[in-house]
Amino acid sequence: MQCPSCGSDDTQVTETRPAPKNELRRRRVCQACKQRFTTREQIAAPQLKVEKRRGSSEPYDRAKLHRALVRVCSRRPVTEATIDELVNRVEARLTKAQLRTVGWARMVELVLDVLRPVDAVAARRMEADYLDEAGAVRLSDAPAAEEGAGPQLGLFGDDDA
Repeated sequence: MQCPSCGSDDTQVTETRPAPKNELRRRRVCQACKQRFTTREQIAAPQLKVEKRRGSSEPYDRAKLHRALVRVCSRRPVTEATIDELVNRVEARLTKAQLRTVGWARMVELVLDVLRPVDAVAARRMEADYLDEAGAVRLSDAPAAEEGAGPQLGLFGDDDA
């Protein structure tokens, strides 16, 4: 890191603290001029691709995960800070796994693992969106229907009077 006063590249980190919005706040001191300064560094998101249901893939998007959690946690006693922490936990697990590509089903499982202990109702909302009756991740967008089910019965009898 270059010193803003003298331009020297010889700086030393004296203190590191987490800051809001997934950042690090670092106090540094220049070894050449002894000037102290602060930097804020954004923690890089994992370089990851998410494989979609249809087989295509897209880059991992933190904002998309955040929006999904905001949606299932709406009108629940879950704060914005808690949602950010949940996203951080999912990212930490993905980073620890060192994967290049992750399936969307695995992402759903990871999110549910971190969401269940925080708010069971929000977790049930997410399960309703992504899981079938057996608890397995739904493989298509269509609602699960029984194979042998006949046509839907009408409200009134089918009397040909």
